[in-house]
Amino acid sequence: MQVRILGSHNGQTRDTRFAGYLVDGVLALDAGTLTRALTADELRRIKAVLLSHRHYDHCIDLWPLAVNARRSGTTIDVFGIPDTMEFVAWSLIDSRNTGDFTKTPSPQNPVLRHHRIETMKQFPVLDYKVTAMTVPHGVPGVGYSISDGKTELFYTGDTGEGMGAFWKYAAPQALLTEVTYDDANADKAAASGHITPRMLGESMAQFKELRGFYPPHLRHAHLP
Repeated sequence: MQVRILGSHNGQTRDTRFAGYLVDGVLALDAGTLTRALTADELRRIKAVLLSHRHYDHCIDLWPLAVNARRSGTTIDVFGIPDTMEFVAWSLIDSRNTGDFTKTPSPQNPVLRHHRIETMKQFPVLDYKVTAMTVPHGVPGVGYSISDGKTELFYTGDTGEGMGAFWKYAAPQALLTEVTYDDANADKAAASGHITPRMLGESMAQFKELRGFYPPHLRHAHLP
C-alpha cells in the first residue's frame, strides 16, 4: 500500500494545501486538494473517494474533480456518512449551475456515484476492505480503517481527544492522523475537536498497552 500526502494544512496558499491523501493512486482520502496537487492523468486514475466529514477543507475539491471526471468520461464512487453526503449533494455539488453529477451523463453511468455508509460495518471499496468509525469533532465525522489484505491503514480525519477507543477495533500498521494545535493550545483543540502532540502520545500509549506494539509508520497530518 502506497500513501501519498497531497495536502495537510488547514489554510491554503501557494505553498500549503488543504487535506488530501491518495492510496495506490486510485483511492482518495478526503478531497480538500486533489485537483490542486495532481495532473490530469493522475486524476483520471482516481476511482473512489472516502470523505471523513463535511468541512470545506476536506471536500472542496470534489466539484472540480467531478468536472474533470465528466470530461474524461469516468465514474468516481464517493463514500461518506449521511451528514457529509447531504452537504455534498446540496451545498457543494450545486446542480443548478453544473448539472447533477449523480445523473450525468446518465443515471446508469453517472460522474459521481454517492454511497451513504454506516459506522462499524465493513464495506468493500475497490480492492480494499473499509470500516468507518465515529470520531469526536466539531461536526459529525468518521475515521477509516482501510485494508488491502496485507496492510491496514487507519486515517482519523479530523479528530478530538479519545482516539484510544478505536484500538479495540483496529490494529493498523500505519496511522495517518492530525496534530492541529500544540500542547499550549490544548483548550482550543478540545473546543474544536482536534488533538495535540500530548493527546496523540496518550493515544499511542493506549494502543501499545492494548496491542503490544506501536504502529511502525506514523504520519502527522493537518498541520497549522
